[in-house]
Amino acid sequence: MASAAKGVLLAGLTLLAVATLPPAADAKRVPTISGVVWLDGDRDGRRAYYERKVGGFRVELQRRDAGTFEKVRAVRSDAGGVWSFRLVSGGRYRVQLKPGPRHWSFTAPNRGRSDRRDSDVSRAGITPVVVRRKGSRSRRFDVGLVTGRGRGSTPIDVILPPGYGPSPIIDTVWRDLDADGMRDPDEPGEPGVVVEMWRPNLAIKLKESVSDAAGEFRLMVPHIDRDVRVRVLLPPGAIYSPADQGDDAFDSDINATGPLAGYSNSLSLRGEDHETAGIGLSFPATASVGDFVWEDTDGDGEQDFGESPVVDSAVELWNTSRTQMLASTITDSIGFYALNAPLGGTYVLRFAGSPPLTGFTTQDAVDDTLDSDPFPTGPDRGWTAPVEVTPTTTGINTVDAGVVAAGP
Repeated sequence: MASAAKGVLLAGLTLLAVATLPPAADAKRVPTISGVVWLDGDRDGRRAYYERKVGGFRVELQRRDAGTFEKVRAVRSDAGGVWSFRLVSGGRYRVQLKPGPRHWSFTAPNRGRSDRRDSDVSRAGITPVVVRRKGSRSRRFDVGLVTGRGRGSTPIDVILPPGYGPSPIIDTVWRDLDADGMRDPDEPGEPGVVVEMWRPNLAIKLKESVSDAAGEFRLMVPHIDRDVRVRVLLPPGAIYSPADQGDDAFDSDINATGPLAGYSNSLSLRGEDHETAGIGLSFPATASVGDFVWEDTDGDGEQDFGESPVVDSAVELWNTSRTQMLASTITDSIGFYALNAPLGGTYVLRFAGSPPLTGFTTQDAVDDTLDSDPFPTGPDRGWTAPVEVTPTTTGINTVDAGVVAAGP
């Protein structure tokens, strides 16, 4: 009886010893390649929490064999967009994603500060190569998808929970025929106008759009809880309509004067359906302001026979507070230029010269038809005195600039 009990005890100790043995070597953690597939709604290459994951997307693991990558196995991303492969044996591996329907493509890779928030596959849908060897760690490659046929396609809508995420800015650039800052039923949209999104401090441009045939534009803010400003680049001959003249659904929201001319006030985008930023532009009657840029070889401030014209030299028309550039051009092949200035206003011109001729000769040395008009030194260097364009002005052709080599 004692012998039987001893046998049972020995058997129990044996079982206990087996149960406490370390796990077998083949049960150790195997490195993986994994990632998440998501829909990059705003096409910025960075995954935001509100952008939805994509399930059912085909992902193929490939191993290099005899100089080419061959398929090992394929899976599809799950409902949360997750896919994963275990790298059981050594070798060189990569993952290729198959876009399937023709309207899918891949967003730009490596756009985020955090590697866990950007896309890691090439435009062809291929990850970097991973070498599996002893001690290798797992790797993660996320995949951002976009719709359309490549860069420039219209961004898709992103569905957000109420009160979360950014809102797009959706509105219209229109031709303000009566220049009153309010859109009337007969005032058409203005196509081809560049509209930009900036941070409130004007330090970084975030997005850019161009108004379509109906004057409509759309800007999708790239991050949540972002305050932004809208900027409008004036097309030739246009000026900004006065801002905030009435109902926000019909007025213009771009400042026409002051240090923020051309920009909206700060817009808060915090999860509403969308934000509006209407843009009224008027195209007033204009008069031509010109005329000539030359190299003042003898530096006397007068246009002399034999002195050469300066070509491709930039000239700009500004308001007198220098907060809004109204027009710009360059001199032609014989040194002449012309700018359209709206009637009934006072303006200043800025001359840039043409390297190495970026200095200016003596100002107002002789008759106004033959002299140089920009200030040659000081904070106003390159700027003219105010030029008045009355409602009856037909043209001004006496604003000239003599340029010389800049001093040390």
